[in-house]
Amino acid sequence: MPSGIILASDRQNGLFVLGTSYIQAARLEGNVVNALTSAVINTVNVELVNTTTTTTTNLIGNYKTGIADAGVYDVIYSKTGFVPDTIFNLTLTAGTTVVQNVQLTPLVTSISELNNTDGIEIFPNPFLSSFSIKTPVEFQNEILIITITDISGRTVETIKRKGNLTKNLNLPLQKGVYFIKIQTNNHIIINKKIIKQ
Repeated sequence: MPSGIILASDRQNGLFVLGTSYIQAARLEGNVVNALTSAVINTVNVELVNTTTTTTTNLIGNYKTGIADAGVYDVIYSKTGFVPDTIFNLTLTAGTTVVQNVQLTPLVTSISELNNTDGIEIFPNPFLSSFSIKTPVEFQNEILIITITDISGRTVETIKRKGNLTKNLNLPLQKGVYFIKIQTNNHIIINKKIIKQ
């Protein structure tokens, strides 16, 4: 029937009227490009945190996904060779599509990136068990998002803190190379390499 109602019957039990209740998905789509070159990036993993919803970008950097449960989600974009990006508190509403375009920054592994830039200090580096991040007074009213990733691009820690701080971090990290991305208002301030001995 045009209404979506199904009428069914059998000889023993009589007439059945069957109806449906559709829930529209909350959809997310967009494009992922290289932050330095603006080239599209394929096979980027797009993950809605604390759900089983994941997808990857296609050959032209586009992705589309959806979820039945509307709500507020954090979305992680990651690919080997790039610093992962996390969009926090993205609201997905049933029956609507949110377009979220993302720029991923390529990992830089030269030793020169250990130099102090933008007034942000990370010390000691290399470190044994803990290290500190010191930000300048210009960031005193900003919420900083500090993301630590391993060499494969996997996020191992994400910290939100108010700026203008010295934050001592004692994390259970294995020996190796890690990258710290500090951002505010979805703008990357700095990417730095740290080494756990």
